[in-house]
Parts: sequence; structure tokens; C-alpha cells
Amino acid sequence: MEEGEAVRARHRDDKERNREATRRYQQRHPERVAESNRASHLMAYYGITNADYAARLAEQGGVCAICGRPERQIHPRSGVVQSLSVDHDHKTGEVRGLLCSRCNRLVGRAEAVGDPLFRYLGRA
Repeated sequence: MEEGEAVRARHRDDKERNREATRRYQQRHPERVAESNRASHLMAYYGITNADYAARLAEQGGVCAICGRPERQIHPRSGVVQSLSVDHDHKTGEVRGLLCSRCNRLVGRAEAVGDPLFRYLGRA
């Protein structure tokens, strides 16, 4: 085998070994993986940390900023109650609060209609 082929073969083997090690880690530590994924999602989409989310959740008393109720939506894959959704302004990125799934969908639909709805409600 030529040197280049040997290097490529070693990288292929390393890649598969790393992939398997990652799978084993994820199976042994699902809660750590979920926490890490959540932290990455919050930072990438909303620019906030887990600590920022926790502080906002505590500030709101653990309930939706609109209806004042806790989240009731069950996650389809995990079977546990979902976290409150991060509501944010899609133009500025500013986080407005944490909402239950129902209120979050309501706000999304209202924003889709836009100005006519807000004028009607006296906000424009």
C-alpha cells in the first residue's frame, strides 16, 4: 500500500472508531447530551445561555408570560413535558419572554397577519 493510501485507510478507521465512541457516550449519558444540545440551540437561535433561560424562567415563576400557566405540551419522542418556548422578535432577535406552546403558536400566527391585526388591537 502506498503511503497516501495508508493514511486514508487510517483516517477511515479513526473516523469509524470516533463515531462508535460518540454513540456509546450518547447512550451512556443521554441527559448530558440533551443538556449540551439545549445549550447549543439556545445560543445559536436566541443568543442566550442556559443560565439566561433559567433566570427568565424563575422571573416568570415557571409559567407562560402570556397566559400564566405552565407548559402542558408533551414532547412526542421523549414523552416528557416540553420546556417553555423562547419568544423572540424575528427582526431584532430580542427575547421577549418564555411562552407555552399554545401561546407561542398564537403569537406566531398574529405576527404572520401583521399590521392589520395590530392596528385592530390598537397597538400600531
